Amino acid sequence: MNGLLVGLWWWLAMELTGTATFYAAGVMDEVAANRLAWGQVAPCAECVGMVALLEPEWIGRRAWLQAPGRGIEGPFLVIDCAQRAHRAALLAQGWVVDVDWETGRRWGMRGPLAGVRVFVEH
Repeated sequence: MNGLLVGLWWWLAMELTGTATFYAAGVMDEVAANRLAWGQVAPCAECVGMVALLEPEWIGRRAWLQAPGRGIEGPFLVIDCAQRAHRAALLAQGWVVDVDWETGRRWGMRGPLAGVRVFVEH
């Protein structure tokens, strides 16, 4: 992608910043298998992992993440979302993303990680 297109893409992407948490080992893989089987998402060969974001309309999109002190990583496939009943509490806590178990391990997460930037394609 040339520089102009990259700049345009970032301008069109939505940016969120807040706290990241992570799914337990295997849980996001199970969610992904179900969503693929139900035809709710398409496979993403170039994706480096999976995430859950706030809104259900983001499922199937791609996102890029930047943890504090790290470069931008991605794309990640948005595979899950917060339950409607939990959204207000998650927003009040500053939550923006759940990452898959492998990403959490790679980042050395032992609990919530503040200051994570999330870029979601439109």
